Amino acid sequence: MIRFAAILFRLSVMAFLWTIAQNLSGMALAEGRHALLVGIDRYDRLDDLQKARNDARAMDQALRRAGFSTTLLEDADQISFLQAVADFSARIEPGDEAVVYFAGHGVEIDGKN
Repeated sequence: MIRFAAILFRLSVMAFLWTIAQNLSGMALAEGRHALLVGIDRYDRLDDLQKARNDARAMDQALRRAGFSTTLLEDADQISFLQAVADFSARIEPGDEAVVYFAGHGVEIDGKN
């Protein structure tokens, strides 16, 4: 189950990055500024973290001050995370700037980060 979730997560991130690349290719000037910030401290099968949410909150504040429209996601489950990624990528238009920030445990598949 963990292996499937890790693969699904990796594919979702790759699809998200491809969508951003397609939307931003060939555009010189940014029109909108969007940021998705994710901080996950609580996990079902891993040790909890203590600073990931605070790190995401700090980045949220900094990017808001820089003029970004932000979406902050804390301790999301897989379904909520994937929905937030889909919603975020749907908002990005050609010429926009997009930032994704993740604080939490990394992903390991077959012993490789």
